[in-house]
Amino acid sequence: MSKEIIAGLALIFIDIFNLAEQFGIYYITNSDSLDQTSQQRFFFILFGIGGASLIRPMCLWSKFKVIFSMLIETGELIAYLTLLPRTTNLIVVASVFYGIEIILHIFNLYAIKSNFDEITSPICLRDYCCFPVRILFYGLIYSSPILFLFLDPDSKFRDTFYENLLILNVFFGVTYIDFTFESLCASESKPSNDEVIYRIWQIVTLIIYNILAIIIMITTMVFAGQAIRRHVTGDEILAQYDFAVYIYCLVNYGLLACGQLMNCCSMCLSASTKS
Repeated sequence: MSKEIIAGLALIFIDIFNLAEQFGIYYITNSDSLDQTSQQRFFFILFGIGGASLIRPMCLWSKFKVIFSMLIETGELIAYLTLLPRTTNLIVVASVFYGIEIILHIFNLYAIKSNFDEITSPICLRDYCCFPVRILFYGLIYSSPILFLFLDPDSKFRDTFYENLLILNVFFGVTYIDFTFESLCASESKPSNDEVIYRIWQIVTLIIYNILAIIIMITTMVFAGQAIRRHVTGDEILAQYDFAVYIYCLVNYGLLACGQLMNCCSMCLSASTKS
């Protein structure tokens, strides 16, 4: 097995262990019956880690990207141990996953093929100019989930089911943003084997993200609609903030659903016209 294949597989396993770690920490915090503030901190850590990952493409040399990823893993561990209650289960799970991920990063650092000749002016221009757009895109995608963190704890948006969807959405969303901008600004040079292997993984995660986005859209509209209906009929009195967030979700996701429907219709009409 060549070094490039090892590097590509290491990147995939790092992603898998990262997702497993996030679910592990989430269920530990749930089982320990943390207060609302601690649960909010957990999701803010996830959003922070996702935001920090957007900086990684600005490390133009491949080995710098790996080192920066190791710094992100270290920051994530420190955040878990300082911002969340340091229970035994949390310390063990966070430390074990951190150790595994660092070992995989070291394998990747050793196996990745890299030299300073890969840094060219077009690549610099692409990665640095796209950074503000990445941040804006990230903010637009996760503006609604951040608002959900301040809803009433009894809201369906704070249930385990929806929070699991939120964890998956954050994880696959970052990969979706990376894949989108890499595809839009693809370089003309032939990709290495590790890039090809990881690109296949990105395509798989992209498919999962799109399916997940449809599920979240439908679930959000149903939950928000049910809450507003109960408020109108007097079965439940919503706080002003909760009511405003639910209205925003219905309008936002409703427009998004209409846009997707119109896009699908236009594609079908275009295909039928060509045929």
